[in-house]
Amino acid sequence: MGDRVKIDDTYKKYKSKLRNFCRQKLIEKSQADDVVQEAFELYFKSIGSFRGETSIKNWLYKIAYHQCLKNNRRYISYTRLNSEYAQNVEYAESVDEVLGRMQLVNLVLRAIRTLPRIYRDAIVCSDLLEMTIKDTAWALSINESNVKVRIYRARNLIRGSING
Repeated sequence: MGDRVKIDDTYKKYKSKLRNFCRQKLIEKSQADDVVQEAFELYFKSIGSFRGETSIKNWLYKIAYHQCLKNNRRYISYTRLNSEYAQNVEYAESVDEVLGRMQLVNLVLRAIRTLPRIYRDAIVCSDLLEMTIKDTAWALSINESNVKVRIYRARNLIRGSING
């Protein structure tokens, strides 16, 4: 009974704070409640494996952050990016210009998808999710220098992939 009370207290204490946190991190803000729910489900399932190396709050926020990343990865798709560029047709000088940009976006996305995971995660956080180096380091559990190196290498691999 005592563990259940602690879990309920944790839920009540952090639910709204996590929702606000997730709204800041998510591309699609309306997904915040779902992501918070997923984060708490993971928290409840894995509470037995909590080692106490950090606070419950930090652990819960890290779970939520990774759920946000997972959700954002699902959200980023060809359809979304292509539709954004299609909306810009009226502002473009020509349809050829828009098609060229769409092809470039598709090439970059394909290149990102083929990157090794350590580089893909870093470039997605920094360039697609527009996270700071510090936030990316925290999310990936690495230091800031490693984030910079991974982003640099990812960009070089993407350039190489595009340029043939």
